Amino acid sequence: MYAAVSDMTARFDEAELVQVTDQAGAGVIDEAVVTAAIEDATNEIDSYVGKAYDLPLATTPPVLTRYCCDIARYELFKRKGEMAQVIQDAYNAAIRWLKSLSDGSTVLDLGGGVEAAPAEDLIMIDASLIAGGRQSLRGL
Repeated sequence: MYAAVSDMTARFDEAELVQVTDQAGAGVIDEAVVTAAIEDATNEIDSYVGKAYDLPLATTPPVLTRYCCDIARYELFKRKGEMAQVIQDAYNAAIRWLKSLSDGSTVLDLGGGVEAAPAEDLIMIDASLIAGGRQSLRGL
């Protein structure tokens, strides 16, 4: 998973998490409910990340933890049938970023540099072998 319950409590107000998870009325965060939302968020993230990177990732970049928390928060509020615009906006931003990751316009820093997509997915073209050379490739 890209986040933990402790990441959620560090990012969001504890009272808010109690409100959306405390089904028993005990006044505490139901960690099982939060963990389930984090698992759902992780699965959603993997559907994008897996298009560009081999899973599982060796490390979890902080950006994935942040977006995992935003998506999990969205999932928690969706279950309750409540949705503040700020939560919807954070979810939408996370999905936009993940789409850019899956299409290759954004890359992950996995520590020590950027990890590229697997080599078998890349196509290399030697411009010197094309009629007109590099100049004929401009604008592609």
